[in-house]
Amino acid sequence: MVIGFTAGIPKMPLNLTLLKECQIIGVFWGQFAGLEREENLKNYQELFECIRVEN
Repeated sequence: MVIGFTAGIPKMPLNLTLLKECQIIGVFWGQFAGLEREENLKNYQELFECIRVEN
């Protein structure tokens, strides 16, 4: 997971996503977080749990 691009959005070679069998998905998280605070909190809890389990 890659979060944030302070210097702009980088260019990603699409063949890399095919070779690694992964997805590139863009979201506008700021608006979602403001409108759906409870869901946003659940998402963060799930994300941090995934990180905890992997480490």
